[in-house]
Amino acid sequence: MLDKDSCIPHLLSRLKKLKIGEKLELTPYKRNRSVLFEKIAENQFLVKEDGFYKDENRVSWDQITKTLKKILKKEFPRSHKIRVYFLSRDEHKKSLKKL
Repeated sequence: MLDKDSCIPHLLSRLKKLKIGEKLELTPYKRNRSVLFEKIAENQFLVKEDGFYKDENRVSWDQITKTLKKILKKEFPRSHKIRVYFLSRDEHKKSLKKL
């Protein structure tokens, strides 16, 4: 779990290391919303929001910082901690234990 105020540099480094087809999922502590970043090309990401808003966008690496800040404000407005899950090419959703 990461502190929401200081998670952007960590998330950028994790996103940069992803291989094509791999995913990074962000959820709040309660896991009732999620944002999925999937690397679809060398400098292209597919961003799927599943929370307050249901949206799907293609984002280039140049726009990823701005997109991260906007999504953290929009999807996790009152959350202080963010869970980060790495998903391989075959996984669609991480199997989570109940809280």
